[in-house]
Amino acid sequence: MFINILKHFVNLLHISIALVPIFLYFVPYRLTQSFIHWLLLFMIMVPLHWPFFDNKCLLTVVSKSLGDYKDNNSDSAFTEVNCRWLYEPIMKVIGWEWNSKNIGKMVTLHWIINILLVWIYTFYMK
Repeated sequence: MFINILKHFVNLLHISIALVPIFLYFVPYRLTQSFIHWLLLFMIMVPLHWPFFDNKCLLTVVSKSLGDYKDNNSDSAFTEVNCRWLYEPIMKVIGWEWNSKNIGKMVTLHWIINILLVWIYTFYMK
């Protein structure tokens, strides 16, 4: 029971981190001013840690160690289970098929957009 709650918490945290840049624009700048630069640094560091975990996010590794995604043998378990609803339509517009190589491209595109959104918010939304 506790492990299932922990798995859901880790996945919720994982999804929240990926979507924070969008939600950020609904928060007044004065409320984020004290930590926005740290958020930008964090967003830049997220994709940089993946090579140390075989091209996986630390939260995916933790979630897998808790027993999540045991039916999924791909390298993109979190993305395939939790982000397909968002990524697949965008990939179709771009002309990418749903496969490991293109999922990697889509994840990279997502993080480029995330970093740019936080950067714009940090330096231009005053």
